[in-house]
Amino acid sequence: MNRLQQLVEEGELHLTYSAEGIDLLDAAGAEVPTKEIYVLLTDTKTFVSKVSRMVTGDPYNHVSLMLSDNFDDGIYTFSLGNGINGIKGGFMVEDRANLKGSRFSMYRMAVTQAVYDKIKTRITDYVNGVEKTSYNHLGLFNAIFKKNIFKSEDEQTSICSEFVVEVLKFSGVELFAKRFSSSVRPYELIRSKLLKFHKRGVIKP
Repeated sequence: MNRLQQLVEEGELHLTYSAEGIDLLDAAGAEVPTKEIYVLLTDTKTFVSKVSRMVTGDPYNHVSLMLSDNFDDGIYTFSLGNGINGIKGGFMVEDRANLKGSRFSMYRMAVTQAVYDKIKTRITDYVNGVEKTSYNHLGLFNAIFKKNIFKSEDEQTSICSEFVVEVLKFSGVELFAKRFSSSVRPYELIRSKLLKFHKRGVIKP
């Protein structure tokens, strides 16, 4: 039994590959996913979320990126009220406290160490430059109508779903090859075959 098979057997690695598939990838020298990242969909009860739900009918209208499934380890997103940039909003590290009471649905994705490291680096860039970020207010219309109505080349200006899609794209993971990132609604992410359902419930204090 090789190390990859051992990780799967011990429950340390949750992959969709069969043991035979892992052997083939290993023999071919391909890099096999050994890490996992998580996409968190929430119904935050905020004014924007309520309006979005009325217009779209989607049960979840906010999405965040996580490097683990622990709510205390960092929940990364873009928000109107990030607590730093005032009314212009921007990048935000959410936590259990500001999401408490929200219904959630969490999805996981197996990634290689290289992809995981790029995601982590990209998130660190946002953390270190949070004051330069802003919420893409006009981008809300792009997501609601699923069209790139208002174009923006500024990588520091984003909405939550655009942020998740773009960070993954930067890291080599293409969720929507034929869509503008700003036109993707949060709830649409579950349609990606790369994401697997992990768990759902209500975020408690």
